[in-house]
Amino acid sequence: MPKGSKYYSADQVQLVARANRLMEMERRRQEAGGAAATEAGAVALHFAERELSAIYGYNSGVQKLALSGLEDPAQIQRVLDAAERITESKMLTAKGRKEAEEKAMASFYDVNRGEVTYEQKQLYRALAKPIKVYSREHPKGQDINLFDRLKEFAGGYNAGSVKDAIQQMVENNIRSEDITRTLREYVSANMTKKTPESIYDYLADKYPDMKWSK
Repeated sequence: MPKGSKYYSADQVQLVARANRLMEMERRRQEAGGAAATEAGAVALHFAERELSAIYGYNSGVQKLALSGLEDPAQIQRVLDAAERITESKMLTAKGRKEAEEKAMASFYDVNRGEVTYEQKQLYRALAKPIKVYSREHPKGQDINLFDRLKEFAGGYNAGSVKDAIQQMVENNIRSEDITRTLREYVSANMTKKTPESIYDYLADKYPDMKWSK
């Protein structure tokens, strides 16, 4: 059990320790990369570290909040307020990240939370997972998120188009792994074009026996 002092309680020491633990765990996720290194987590960590900068100064190199040795009530309160805000950040907790993912999935499939099927979850996670794409500008490969890159295609993406195309692939009984591979290939084929090909035109060429409605 953490010990307090005459200036702060043991519970307050525990609060600060939890904030530090959440930041450190997110740093490790970001450093490891992969599906766990989400953009939302990176943003949450950025704002948490801004709390440290506000207290200890920019470029201080400090990565943890600390109460030890503090006697000034105002400084102690600044540390406690920062710890409170950090521990309330949903994207720094497993529960918060799960809730955000469930909400995003439900929104993507236009259903209520809890109605997303197992197959839909697997497909969504595959599409949201960072992948390595090779191009002339990045011969060694570049990690991208399919959703984010598709949104950058001014000529190949508009509100709902990719989402609708994915739904049509599902309705045509195309397997989740094939849908993911198709979108990866679409991104690879169009990422260097000034005017990317329409996702529907691409699908019509790849699956000519299927009918694609725009």
